[in-house]
Order: sequence, then C-alpha cells, then structure tokens
Amino acid sequence: MTTEMIPYLAIGFFSVFVASISQAMLKKASGQKQKDLLHEYLNPLTVTAYAMFFCSTLMTMVSLRKVPLAMSPMYESSSYIFVTIFGALFFSEKITVNKLIGLGFILSGIVLLAI
Repeated sequence: MTTEMIPYLAIGFFSVFVASISQAMLKKASGQKQKDLLHEYLNPLTVTAYAMFFCSTLMTMVSLRKVPLAMSPMYESSSYIFVTIFGALFFSEKITVNKLIGLGFILSGIVLLAI
C-alpha cells in the first residue's frame, strides 16, 4: 500500500460507514406504519437513506480510482462491525458472544488482508 492510496482508502471506509447509517435508517423506517405503499417509499427517512446509499456508491467509485479492487473487501467487510454497533445503539439489539466472535473473525480478516 502506498501513501497515495491512504486518502482513497479513508474515503472507502467512510463510504461503508455512510451505507451502514443508511441501512439503520431504512430499518427504522420499515418499523413505521405508513398510510399507503407510496408513503412507505417516499417518506423523508427512506428517501434520505437511499440518497445516502447513492452518495456511498459514488464515494466507493472515487475510492476505487486508487485503491486496487482486490483491497475493497477489506473495507467493505467493516460494514458488519458498523451495523452491529448501530443495532446495539439504536435498536437495543444484544451483542452476544457469538456476534463478538464473528466480529473478531472479521477484524482478523481485515488485518490479514491489509498485511
């Protein structure tokens, strides 16, 4: 990895973070009752979440201009960590021992890919 790639790698990680936030927003929106199907998809929370997904995709494309495609699974897999944390913070989901073990394997994989 070169020093030229570091900002682009940071953009890649940030894009995953933004996508994880938008996933949490979509989960929150899915729990809200809407009066009809149109309002289910056009409520502000859902529209904002999809806009964030779109921005995340653009950031990923920018990141891949300098980061080799073979390295993208390294930062893309960090979404599991973000989603687990957001689930615990915003939805009171329990972080079990099995989840922690799984996250440990994911972190180990990220470190091994980075080496």
